[in-house]
Amino acid sequence: MMKKLAVTICAISMMGFTAIAEEASPLPEVAPKPLKVAAASAMAVPAAEGAVIFQDQAGRYCIGGVHCPAYCATSDRQCAAKFSYVIKLDKPTRISAIQLNAHDNIGKSRRSELVVKVNGRRVDTKPVFRLGSSISLKTEATGQLITIESAHQHHGFLRGGEEAMIWDIFVFGKEAR
Repeated sequence: MMKKLAVTICAISMMGFTAIAEEASPLPEVAPKPLKVAAASAMAVPAAEGAVIFQDQAGRYCIGGVHCPAYCATSDRQCAAKFSYVIKLDKPTRISAIQLNAHDNIGKSRRSELVVKVNGRRVDTKPVFRLGSSISLKTEATGQLITIESAHQHHGFLRGGEEAMIWDIFVFGKEAR
């Protein structure tokens, strides 16, 4: 089906512009293309990183500050508010990397960082972008307890209380010898 497109340009008269109306040639009606969304799967990881030893693709978690309960309370967000995200493995494991998606579009400030700890020892810290991105955290540690927290830099020190949304969490590693 063909439609005619009418183009109108309007401007403020005190700037010396005039309104112009013109008839354009007929354009074919085109259906909008669907948006491409990346699949929620583990990204390509070198063989040295090990196999996927844990994955959580079902949940969305708001971690960190006081705005998480209100943020997750709306029915369209479908997330869980937590102080931190904790993974307890069955036995001590060599953890090489953690990959996840995260955004910092919660609360007033946009300066959170994800802090990963293995058995209570901080192993990596990465910034979280406001609009979201995929984040790969290198751990290279052996442990059984993995903690992912949201924090922010304040005068050179990491402090808690900053919110971040995380989802599609993958942990890579291999059994400790």
